Amino acid sequence: MEGLDSIALTEALERLAIAFGLSFIYGMERQMRHKPIGFGTFIYVAMGSCAIGTIAVKFCPDNPLPLLGAVVTGIGFLGAGALVRTGGKIHGFTSAALIWIFAAFGLAIGVGYYSLAGATYVLVWIVTLYDQMLQRRGSGSYHHLITIQTRRLMPENEVGSALFGNSHRKLIDIKADKSNDRLTVTYSLEGTDQRILEFSERLLQFEWCESFEID
Repeated sequence: MEGLDSIALTEALERLAIAFGLSFIYGMERQMRHKPIGFGTFIYVAMGSCAIGTIAVKFCPDNPLPLLGAVVTGIGFLGAGALVRTGGKIHGFTSAALIWIFAAFGLAIGVGYYSLAGATYVLVWIVTLYDQMLQRRGSGSYHHLITIQTRRLMPENEVGSALFGNSHRKLIDIKADKSNDRLTVTYSLEGTDQRILEFSERLLQFEWCESFEID
């Protein structure tokens, strides 16, 4: 077919098929875990990047980098849309980074670097599976913020030791309201969702607990 002398049409379609299939599999994993960015976005990003990569090496074989670099830069703006602020935390960094790396993945397939694309894909899965393990444990960035307001002024360590015992916790903030005889403390706590639920149930049993919020 005219215009496809260095890269056959069938090869270009094969590259698109590879980008589609692998991004579809990973995108479905994100979709089933109810992540903010589903499988469609990963497919579009990977296939679009693959197509542009193929075009770049065909029509700009001597210097394809400007066109390839423009894709990576443009994807950065798309990734920024994945960031969401809730309360005092910003979510979506992982999704934004995944969009960016799947653009690179698609480009690698588009220019014919299959080994690089394959290694990238495998490493993304390794990181994803390890991240799932951390999430189940409530470790690292998957910690919870617990804000407790007491009915009376009391030592902070009395609140922490009574509620958490020897569990790993970090004091984030403490406010004492002498006029209203109130103490407000915020902890960062690591633990599974079940463990956090146990803490919330335990809080309801303390007479000094006025209210609490778990983020």
